[in-house]
Amino acid sequence: MLYNIYSIFAKAKQYRSIRDKVLFTPKISSALRCRDRQAEPELEKITEKFIYYLWAEQPLKGLAYRTSDNKEIRIISTGLWNSSPGPDFTEAQLYIGEQLYRGDVEMHLYSSDWYRHKHHLDNKYNNLVLHVTIWNDEARPIRLNNKKEVPELILSPLLRERLEEVDKLLELDIAPKQGAYFTSAGRCYPYIKQYPVQKTVSFLQGAGESRLLRKVENLRARLSKSGNDYDEVLYQGIMGALGYRNNQLPFLQLAETLSYKKIQQIVKQYPVDKRPLVIQSLLLNVAGLKPQMADNFTEPAKYYLKCLNEFAGLSDGLAKIGLDWQIPGGRPANSPYRRMAGMSYLLAKESSLLDGIIKVITNQSADARKELIRLLSVPAIGFWATRSTFDSKPFTKEYALIGKERADAIILNVVIPLVWLYSQSERNTALQESVLGFYRAYPKLMDNYYTRFMKQRIFKSDPKLYSGAVNTASTQQGLIEIFTDFCKKGYEGCEHCGLLEWLKNQSV
Repeated sequence: MLYNIYSIFAKAKQYRSIRDKVLFTPKISSALRCRDRQAEPELEKITEKFIYYLWAEQPLKGLAYRTSDNKEIRIISTGLWNSSPGPDFTEAQLYIGEQLYRGDVEMHLYSSDWYRHKHHLDNKYNNLVLHVTIWNDEARPIRLNNKKEVPELILSPLLRERLEEVDKLLELDIAPKQGAYFTSAGRCYPYIKQYPVQKTVSFLQGAGESRLLRKVENLRARLSKSGNDYDEVLYQGIMGALGYRNNQLPFLQLAETLSYKKIQQIVKQYPVDKRPLVIQSLLLNVAGLKPQMADNFTEPAKYYLKCLNEFAGLSDGLAKIGLDWQIPGGRPANSPYRRMAGMSYLLAKESSLLDGIIKVITNQSADARKELIRLLSVPAIGFWATRSTFDSKPFTKEYALIGKERADAIILNVVIPLVWLYSQSERNTALQESVLGFYRAYPKLMDNYYTRFMKQRIFKSDPKLYSGAVNTASTQQGLIEIFTDFCKKGYEGCEHCGLLEWLKNQSV
């Protein structure tokens, strides 16, 4: 199976051979390589960046934090994510046992990294109050430059207990906070600048195809779990995409708790025009987001809630998800209420959404992208066109429930890899060629944080150099793949970067 895939994705094969050669070639001390092999297989994908995210965002509720000598840790404030030299977080406040501490927190994969990085000799760390690490690989206590001993939190036992949630968080491809860490060009930039642009394009295309295969592999696992139900996996994928970064995990859990099959069983007894309201009631109830009637609600909100309550009994006996929802303040248009309303209109259609998608891609129309966006977007409609919550003030204008940009993201991250899988299982060579051609020619999208980060990292924000090399969505995806495989794994330099090693060996 892998051979057949790589015979089609030749550039992805080249990219992965470059990546794997660098990633798995020992270039560090044998002692560290030995410790790497001691990492539990189920946690081996964890990077320091994940620990930063876990500490800053606290996405796994109810983790019983205790120090290595078994004192309870209660976090009052995780502190500020530090982008300057020194501890990873500053100005944290936490209780260890009954004592309140105010100070800094440092993160590592291994306990011994504290000494390997020579932090014990650096007085910038003398305000440390906690050392957080995944694995405790040596018995030495954590001591500061001023000889003070600092408590340590070992995370691996806690993360093993919550492995399913951890796996989903790792799929988010967690990025650094805006403005954090690298703001300068990387060591690859001088090579990129002097080499023919087509060489860079080719490498990015290979990375973009590798990213597509990564998504294919993730969806293949979901398909196996769902009993090979493509409609179910499409529904889960769209739900995850509607969650964005802050709510992706709750949306995925909602999709697993309230399945596509269950929704279809319930709504088929209702006329098409009633189905969006029925589905919204189901989603909001299972999500735990439907409120009780309140006096401060506006009359439109009271009427809308009354309409939803007509179908409240349909969710009797269904479990509710146990994760917290993040209601955005800065971008209220991304509210989970609005995204669930948008999903209700997609699910209310009489015909299969997947069948419509496959038909569009099979026809190879010049307007295929426009047709798919039309299928996957939902205009400003109903109560949520101008609101983000039941008690929010109306927007000054209407916003689409699922807009063009979000539809583009769904197409790239869910539709294309899923249709590729479908074409492979059906042995439909024509569809396989159509979906690959569609992906390779997909127009460049608006820049996001990842691409802006990499624009500076690789191209030093040179507009001509950047636009010449990054001219399609697949090359943008290649930038994100390189970030995932290399840039986010080393925040102190460009060591072990496959792109840099490859560029060094190219002739002009």
